[in-house]
Amino acid sequence: MITNVSTAFYDIDIEPGFFHYGYGWPLHYVVEGSRQILFDLHSRIGLDFGVLFAWAAVNTAFFPLTCWFLLYKRKHNVHEYWA
Repeated sequence: MITNVSTAFYDIDIEPGFFHYGYGWPLHYVVEGSRQILFDLHSRIGLDFGVLFAWAAVNTAFFPLTCWFLLYKRKHNVHEYWA
């Protein structure tokens, strides 16, 4: 939660260098695109949509791998209990 909010709603340029990962975070581009549409700012909407589509493509590519992993765990009775 903190990683999304701190990089989306505050200006990354004035934050410490640790938060520069926010330039690749999807919520940052959602907020930036919304501001451009609502307040008619200098449009970089193509970059915003490009980053969001890239995140969607990566998540879609990893989905079958995740399903396979969960199926493997279920078949082999692998449980993760943190006691």
